[in-house]
Amino acid sequence: MNVNLIHEIASSIIMSIPKLSSDYSRILERLAKTKTFAISSNFYISLVAAEDHRYWQHCGIDVISIIRALYRTVLCRKIEGASTIEQQLIRTLTFRYEISIQRKLREVLLALAVGKLFKKEQIILFYLLLGNYGWKMNGLVDACNELHVCIETASLVDAANVVARLKRPEPSVFSQSHTKAVAIRSIYILGRVDKHYQPIWRSPYIAQPRVHHYPTPFPHPPATVLR
Repeated sequence: MNVNLIHEIASSIIMSIPKLSSDYSRILERLAKTKTFAISSNFYISLVAAEDHRYWQHCGIDVISIIRALYRTVLCRKIEGASTIEQQLIRTLTFRYEISIQRKLREVLLALAVGKLFKKEQIILFYLLLGNYGWKMNGLVDACNELHVCIETASLVDAANVVARLKRPEPSVFSQSHTKAVAIRSIYILGRVDKHYQPIWRSPYIAQPRVHHYPTPFPHPPATVLR
């Protein structure tokens, strides 16, 4: 089905339901007030690799992930999410985390509608800037300040360490088990980067330090999302 048609259908459904339309308006208002600026491309790479590696191929919902999640939930009795970055952004903005089919359908419609209005690069940046990273880390700026990471020049390792906290939020009290969980998540993210952004070796014959040349994960540089 045509992507534009999918977006149009989602928008039409939203406009026909007053409560959904009201939520949609609040989401757009919040995004319009969000100040955006250039950040290290390693945040983009880390987020896509960790949360939604087919991000650049889908229109806001990942059909493959949905089918896999249904299979594992029904047959394997294992609850698994299938949320795209668009859906996670909607969840962050609406503060709705209950496990229900109604919430999921609502989230999908809003994600598709938002995907119609904003570029993929902008949606990633919005989610990074507005996401919850834990205690005193309400957004990427706070997270980078707390972790002493330069938001404009963060290395891939530093970016992965920050992004890991979207799944493993920082607690208010130091926890060794949480520190370990963040480290494991960071290593997982770096592994996903290696898998989905193939590194280039200097030489296949000589044992040398591995050098990564990760391609820009978006068709335009981050500066295009500036407002």
